[in-house]
Amino acid sequence: MKRKALMGAIAAAGLLASVGGAWASPGLMELAVRSGFWSNQFPDTTIMLQHLYYNQYDKAWDDGGDKQDTGIGKVKVTANFTRLIRPWHFGDQKQYQFILEAILPFANASWDGDTGVDAGFQSGMMDPMLYLAQGWNNADKTTHVQAALVVRFPFGNDTDRGLGVPLLATDAYAFQPILAIQQHFGSMFSVDGSLSYQIETKQLNGSENKGKNYFELNLIPSVNLGSGWDVFVQYDYVNYQKSQTGGEDNDDAGYNHCVALGVDNWFRPNMQLGLKFEQDVKGKNTAKSQGFNLRYLWIF
Repeated sequence: MKRKALMGAIAAAGLLASVGGAWASPGLMELAVRSGFWSNQFPDTTIMLQHLYYNQYDKAWDDGGDKQDTGIGKVKVTANFTRLIRPWHFGDQKQYQFILEAILPFANASWDGDTGVDAGFQSGMMDPMLYLAQGWNNADKTTHVQAALVVRFPFGNDTDRGLGVPLLATDAYAFQPILAIQQHFGSMFSVDGSLSYQIETKQLNGSENKGKNYFELNLIPSVNLGSGWDVFVQYDYVNYQKSQTGGEDNDDAGYNHCVALGVDNWFRPNMQLGLKFEQDVKGKNTAKSQGFNLRYLWIF
């Protein structure tokens, strides 16, 4: 395969990962969580999280980890995530927390076009997700532990617009078990961390095609500045396995390292606004992207 065609295939796979159900570059945890997320102290009422996510790239890392042009020009992704959350606490000291969350995503993807691929765009619903979590914290609330599961439901394949991959929605289930912890060090410093593994099922259309399973590590050290402000640094590592076409493995396993810098502010007692800038720093068979994530939290 020629270099330009190879990079076009990598970029197309990166587009699927960034827009569709795989979320392998960056991983789902990098997108979804930030400072304080793994706390067991959410109030027992309805909470809404609204994410505005923007990501772009015109470079990709090949199967040797070398940076190359994508072969399909610049790719831009804009996504909106509506997350409806309901926690419940129980136990003698309310030390247990159960969370039920519905996630409804919508996205737009556009690409410039190159090497025989026309420029274009696509908009629509992505696969909806359900999040279940069971948490525990110690008596002084310095240690918080959670076991969680994300289930992605197939919304159905959309047209591929000549890229050779389905965009936006998928035709397969995915399951992502998660183990997470938040540890406080005094009133000023804390660390959130999670380990997860996403499992893709085969597509429901009987094609024997299958997306990439992946392992994800996410770490977030943060500093509480007082007056409702905190700043944090986020590191995310994704290692993903080969996808399958017709039941046969593709040669597209790889990894992605991403770092982000963010700030959050409680501008009202029940409302928080946060902004996070993110950059992929090293990878293999994945896009080299950068972007931002604006999040609004509203406790009803």
